[in-house]
Amino acid sequence: MTFYQPQSELKQHQTTLEAYFRVHPPQSLAQAAAKIEALTGIRRSRSQVQVFLQGMGRKCRRVGVLPAKADPEAQEADKKTSWGLA
Repeated sequence: MTFYQPQSELKQHQTTLEAYFRVHPPQSLAQAAAKIEALTGIRRSRSQVQVFLQGMGRKCRRVGVLPAKADPEAQEADKKTSWGLA
């Protein structure tokens, strides 16, 4: 017997969103939610966006405080890997 298993509307846009977030990694869940709404027209809460991103294999990384004299190139590299997109 098969049971009804609803699929997320975001599943249709998964490849597009994954490609976009690989090039432009979000700094926060709020920013990711805003970009998803802008690109697809589908509004989701931050917790649902987190579940969706984790389903794509992405995970939020906690970032610590960088010293004042940090290397700008290292900071940019850290931004790109903050969601595990590199």
